[in-house]
Amino acid sequence: MKRLEKVITLRGVGKPDIVATQLQRTNNVCLYERSDEVWEVWKPTIIPKGKVIFDTVYDDDTEMPPVNEDFGYIALCIADKKQALKRYNDWVQQFG
Repeated sequence: MKRLEKVITLRGVGKPDIVATQLQRTNNVCLYERSDEVWEVWKPTIIPKGKVIFDTVYDDDTEMPPVNEDFGYIALCIADKKQALKRYNDWVQQFG
């Protein structure tokens, strides 16, 4: 499986050049700090091998960051680091 990079550029956040750096993760939950001092807690989405999205064929199972519609369900955007760490730890207990 192709895992998410430790540093990623986020698209669709309404601000150009937002970079997120992975702080912690398990197999099922990630905690990233964005360059605009916002934290994101989310479960990576797995694109299965062979799936075609916008003319791209995935050669391996591939982890992807959340899209806008995922926030509130499998992704959270939190302005306070302490609260983000709490949510991350809660999700680790819940999802592993």
